[in-house]
Amino acid sequence: MAFNTIVYWRIPPEIQEEIDRARSQGLPDPYIGVNLYRSQSEDGDYTKLNTDPIPLSQTEYEDAQVPVTSKDGFHYLVRFVRPDYSETIYYLAYTRPSPRELRLCTLLRNMLSPFLSAMLTDDDILAGLWLGLRAFNLYPPQTSFTIADLPSDLEPLVLMMAAMFAFVQRYVPVAITDLSYSDNGLSLSIDRGTKVKTAIDMINSFVDKYILPYKWNYTPMGSGFGTIPIPLSLGGKMTAQILNILDIFNVTGR
Repeated sequence: MAFNTIVYWRIPPEIQEEIDRARSQGLPDPYIGVNLYRSQSEDGDYTKLNTDPIPLSQTEYEDAQVPVTSKDGFHYLVRFVRPDYSETIYYLAYTRPSPRELRLCTLLRNMLSPFLSAMLTDDDILAGLWLGLRAFNLYPPQTSFTIADLPSDLEPLVLMMAAMFAFVQRYVPVAITDLSYSDNGLSLSIDRGTKVKTAIDMINSFVDKYILPYKWNYTPMGSGFGTIPIPLSLGGKMTAQILNILDIFNVTGR
């Protein structure tokens, strides 16, 4: 059974305030629903998915035309509809995590300490996962994996990078609440920020050690001229006399 993409949205505070004010005064709701829009380009043309306004009480929509495994290529917006059918400005809509995203987010949360995990919402964890994947893709040699097509043996590296972003999200709030107090020989020190920074440094060291060898196995390589085969991670084929230095530099990002 293929699962469809579930889109959800939140009512912005200013919209909710208008609704609450009208209801408290016994007036009709200033909005009758929302219109949901979809596009394959973030700044491109958006297509309205619903015929009639979606009721305000409904904050989810199942997009039967987009499988959950393909949702990364689509963008969603909502606009709130007034009684005269005019619309507000657009607001972001979001997609529910795919089964793989849910599994990776669970692994990521389990990797973190209970102290940090309790500080992170599900949205924070998912954001850390996406930032970790993008950082992994940007690290030379560049790749373009999505959650859907990421090879399973690369998951540990991406999760480590995601954990680093999750740590960084909370490093400043933790560090600024640390304190050191001393009075007449009595001292008290709360230094959680240093522990978080140590964890970040350990993750960074691990990633630096393993990311390049792993990425060489999955990076599209170029080729030089000639017939002497060499490992793909060095450019495929090179001339009999001269190594294709430019190709090596391009692959390694040096």
